Amino acid sequence: MTRYGLSVCGVHGGYAAAARMGLRRATRRMLRDEDWAAKWGAPREDIENARKIIGEGTGWVDRIEAALKSGAILPATAAALFAAASAAQQEVRGGPS
Repeated sequence: MTRYGLSVCGVHGGYAAAARMGLRRATRRMLRDEDWAAKWGAPREDIENARKIIGEGTGWVDRIEAALKSGAILPATAAALFAAASAAQQEVRGGPS
């Protein structure tokens, strides 16, 4: 799934558009989560790494792939990101492709 997700993201620019659309929401959630972490403990390091990579904006797919290869994020985390990006892309397009 992860290899497939990476290949699809590289081919279809809609993933990048979907990511930009959600960037502001993701940033707000990240700030909220920092507040929650002070109360409840921090999320896993690989999840935080992935969020920071996406928060850096355009080019996140390549950076996620590099982080996956280096072990900075787990395959399950990458798969969840690509599934969410796919759902966001479908929302932007008005339904499943």
